[in-house]
Amino acid sequence: MPKMGLFTPAPHKTTHQDAGDDKLDVTGLAGGYSDAQASAVAAALIATHAAVAITHGATDAIADQADIATHAALFGLHTKIVLKTADEVINNVTTPQNDDELKFDALANEIWWFFLVLRHTRHASAGYNNKINWSIPTAASLLSEIPAGSVNEIDATSAVEIPTVSTSIRRYHNTYLYIGGANAGTIQLQWCQAGSEAYTYTVNANSIIIAHRLA
Repeated sequence: MPKMGLFTPAPHKTTHQDAGDDKLDVTGLAGGYSDAQASAVAAALIATHAAVAITHGATDAIADQADIATHAALFGLHTKIVLKTADEVINNVTTPQNDDELKFDALANEIWWFFLVLRHTRHASAGYNNKINWSIPTAASLLSEIPAGSVNEIDATSAVEIPTVSTSIRRYHNTYLYIGGANAGTIQLQWCQAGSEAYTYTVNANSIIIAHRLA
């Protein structure tokens, strides 16, 4: 006789009589379960299924987190986004100083293209501009556009003056090509005031570098 469900049914009891109670007693069947036993088996199966589902879900979550971390690490190898989080202020400073945040590292022989958006404010005097330049690892080169937007390239490690004609926040932007040499190191923005005068100059928060590694 074929198996059905959780037990193998036996032939109908020969003691069953006409006009009697037609209900079959499951405990009288070969290999059968009582109602309580069947409920216990069902509960165990449900619990096992739930445990497997939880384990599967947790495993998927761990795998997803690992995938996200790996993707972020790979993204960081090829793209760097540097956001300045706080204003930085100088007063009567004409020697280029390192920006506290606008910088990123490169390995030896890497080639990077990057974009700078500099938000800056001069708080007094119409007579003086400000200037920026970059410090880079030895044996590397850094080229930029002329600030006016010409297609000519210039050495971005030399200072370039930035006009500041008002006391409101202004925005300077430029693109750069970094060609690395035998040394790893930091590509570091530097800036100062163009002339000696006791006024305040600020490089503002939310200035940004977006850099892409080409090779």
